Amino acid sequence: MRNSHLPETDRMFEQMVALCEGMPKFVNLDVVRDEHLNKQLVDRVFREALMGGDLRVLDECCAADYIDHDAGREEPTAIGRDAMRSGVEAWSRAFDMTFEPVAQLSEGNLVTTVWNWRGTQKGEFMGVAATGKTYEMSGSTTFRCQDGEITEGWWHYNPGQLQRQMGGSGSPYGS
Repeated sequence: MRNSHLPETDRMFEQMVALCEGMPKFVNLDVVRDEHLNKQLVDRVFREALMGGDLRVLDECCAADYIDHDAGREEPTAIGRDAMRSGVEAWSRAFDMTFEPVAQLSEGNLVTTVWNWRGTQKGEFMGVAATGKTYEMSGSTTFRCQDGEITEGWWHYNPGQLQRQMGGSGSPYGS
């Protein structure tokens, strides 16, 4: 009953009522904080889209005007859901990959995931032909979430280190 007059409870109540044909009955309704819902959203993108290959998940989880930032570039690398999908497709064509979450922190509308990545190269990537070898790197991603969608993302990793592992020059964006 302590939660009965909190704004989060009222918002959740209104959302649940909108889903029902009649007035629902609630028993032991606990407030789920936005931070928890944001973590679930981010986990879904990593698990289902990035590792599972189901890119339809991006339509459900990312805003149409999503902005993606890559630490290796000065400007945003992808603007819009379709641009993000193209980036994910490029990585997926080049690697069978997994992300192992190491730690995750959610505060306000930001979710940061520290991850280890492993990918077996099956296609051309950054100018390097498929090697069939497995490569590893670590990094972090911070996503901004708003109204149940991911609106912006910042990817921090070392693409030059990955390219050097692959036998390239270590300069993924040209000499």
